[in-house]
Amino acid sequence: MKNEKKGFSAGGSTTILLILYLVLPLGFTSLYFIGNMYSPLALFESYNLSMIAGTLAYMVFMSQFVISSRMRFIERVIPQDRLLSLHGLTGMILAGLVLVHFIMKYVLVLRYGGVTLQSAFGALAVFIYAVLAPLAILVLRGRKPRKGGSPPYEKNRKRHNLFALAGLLVVVHVLLASSTWSWPLKITTLAWGLFSLGTYVRHKMIRPRRAASLVLFDVSPLASDVHQYRFKSESDHRALTERVSGQFGYFSFESEVCGTESHPFTVAAPAGGDPEIVVRSDGDFTRGLTGVPVGTPVRFDGPYGHFTPASLREGAPAAFIAGGIGITPFLSAVMDEDVRRAHPITLHWSIRSPEDESVAAPLRELADSGEISMKVVYTRSAPEGHVTGRLGRASLEEIRQSVASPEDLTWFICGPSEFTSAMKDDLLAMGVKRRRIRSERFSW
Repeated sequence: MKNEKKGFSAGGSTTILLILYLVLPLGFTSLYFIGNMYSPLALFESYNLSMIAGTLAYMVFMSQFVISSRMRFIERVIPQDRLLSLHGLTGMILAGLVLVHFIMKYVLVLRYGGVTLQSAFGALAVFIYAVLAPLAILVLRGRKPRKGGSPPYEKNRKRHNLFALAGLLVVVHVLLASSTWSWPLKITTLAWGLFSLGTYVRHKMIRPRRAASLVLFDVSPLASDVHQYRFKSESDHRALTERVSGQFGYFSFESEVCGTESHPFTVAAPAGGDPEIVVRSDGDFTRGLTGVPVGTPVRFDGPYGHFTPASLREGAPAAFIAGGIGITPFLSAVMDEDVRRAHPITLHWSIRSPEDESVAAPLRELADSGEISMKVVYTRSAPEGHVTGRLGRASLEEIRQSVASPEDLTWFICGPSEFTSAMKDDLLAMGVKRRRIRSERFSW
């Protein structure tokens, strides 16, 4: 099978997470205590507690820049949507550590007096973090913008970059600390800080210049609120030649109509061809895309994701469950002849009405020819002569009847979060092991 690529590795992901969020923070904190010759009996004194919280916060904060920089060696074992969730979770842990460190240090300053240059750098970093953290939550949750005006998402993404300034202030703050007196501590502090911030600078300034160059050459309506965007590539870029059907990438349109910030979209075309995306217009950015003129330059950063049957052994059956526009990764995979030859495919697709079926018309042709097994259910209105007459997503019984042994299949689910959670629960109730259920975060 072409473009073979390893899928999610639980062992590899565990190793990376342990290093970034346990080994490094605890190791750095231990180095601090050894270097300053503190007694273990004094761990719970206010100064030592503030230092423990501070050193842990420093390492976790720097790890956040590494996690958010789309580094290939990390993405190979941890999918990007999982990294996004991890980024948000550790951000909340970081906020708690920063709060403990700041409050205890503030109490010590009041007790002993004197605001130093070192504490001023730290206080400014905490202020920036406190201002940006709520905005970061909006970005991570993908909050839909208000209608009209500039998209808050676009502005929040740019403000989010100010975390790098806070990171630089924190590096200086730690270097100036009296407890960072030895050269091993200074070198460790500076090295990890520069490496982490360097990965983020590379991600923001160098990576976009190395992205694949595309040109938008066609925009076609597939439904009242869904459009297909097709691109032509200008070279055989690695991002295009290494792509596997079902993966996604970050598209940046060089147009003032929709803004230039990159947005993630699943590539709806099979591997080996020019990219195309299918987009539902339900936000300021996606609505603005319909006004982007043909011929607009586009940058493509990718491919990313493990949501593909390419990671399965050849001959292993695959079952896809899609909700609405969540059909796009399956559209890519099912239209790939290599995937169809390698894996028997069963597809369940929940859509609002018959009009939405036009989004993936080629799949109906494959189903009619017997190349795939496809079941479409309607949630709002069904066509005349609909066999079951029932409206709603695929039921537990319908799924069970469509396959002989559901527990032996690998299931791929993509759709709105509530839909995905409900389908996971149904599959678990049928006896499908959790390791056989794969899902991809669905966001606007």
